[in-house]
Amino acid sequence: MLQPLHERELLLTCRCLLGILFCIDICSVNKFFVKREL
Repeated sequence: MLQPLHERELLLTCRCLLGILFCIDICSVNKFFVKREL
């Protein structure tokens, strides 16, 4: 399982996991959670 990451690691993780489309999805989700935490 993935552990909660810091904002920097989160942004790096969202860049490329399984492809561009998936990356964009992950980025959107990460930004959403980052905004909620802030």
